[in-house]
Amino acid sequence: RTQGFDDGAIHLAGNKNDYISFPTEAFTGCDDVTISMWIKLSPDIARMYRTFCPALLTVGQTGNYFVLSPNIWDSGRPRCDLATNAIEEDVWPDGIVTANQWAKWSNLVITKSGDTASIYLDGILLGTDTIANSFAALAGLGQARIGSSHIFADASIKGEFEDFKIYNRAMSADEIISNIELETAKSYDDLQQLIKTNEQKTEEDIADGYWDSFSSALTAAQSITSNASSNEIAKA
Repeated sequence: RTQGFDDGAIHLAGNKNDYISFPTEAFTGCDDVTISMWIKLSPDIARMYRTFCPALLTVGQTGNYFVLSPNIWDSGRPRCDLATNAIEEDVWPDGIVTANQWAKWSNLVITKSGDTASIYLDGILLGTDTIANSFAALAGLGQARIGSSHIFADASIKGEFEDFKIYNRAMSADEIISNIELETAKSYDDLQQLIKTNEQKTEEDIADGYWDSFSSALTAAQSITSNASSNEIAKA
């Protein structure tokens, strides 16, 4: 482990057998889902990944899988692919994410609500696309690995991971930003400032459920913990 940005991170050296695994049953019932993680990749990623697409997360088995990659070899845009019975659907955002961006601590989030899948980096929506395939179909199939692929000949990740979480619902953009604020709060004073800021939310925000989500997260965060949102079903 390394110090990380909060309370300690897992460091992966980029070797094929260097990864974190967890049971695919974590996706049981996840027709809607949020996958969230803090990552910091090696500063030399641009040189390391000129040819191969490194795997941040691989779930399932041949023909039925989910793959998430920072796509360093092609403009650095994070992309994800979800396949059922060898029929693949993906989210491949526009724009560029630089190697320097990946080499600092960043919050990467994937959500799926109904047939709509989205990718966020540091609370910013990078891209949205239609994915009808279901994460729930991957439950009990093959393996789930953070940092390496057991399905394709993709490069393994060299870098650090912290606060990897799976939720059995799709978070809203406001909730994602709220979680980032809570997870980066370093003191009780920081949390109090968050209270003051969010007390200014409009009635429309409250009607949309933002305040309920923030309040429940803040209650957990009063003890300075970072696993602060409801429906969290897996954490590493």
